[in-house]
Amino acid sequence: MKDLTNTNTSLQAPELISEIRELIVESRNSVAQVVNSALTLLYWKIGEKINPNNAIETLSDCVSVRKS
Repeated sequence: MKDLTNTNTSLQAPELISEIRELIVESRNSVAQVVNSALTLLYWKIGEKINPNNAIETLSDCVSVRKS
């Protein structure tokens, strides 16, 4: 993420707009990553409630694949 302590006030309007857009895009991407992680965890927990045995089997499959 860009350094927000930059106090350079000599930016021209197009440069300023460009930097602001970049900050917005970076923030949106960060928020999207956090939301995706939270939703993944939510869906995992829902799946566990529906079928706890299947969730454990799936987790062990994932762990064994990573070890290979």
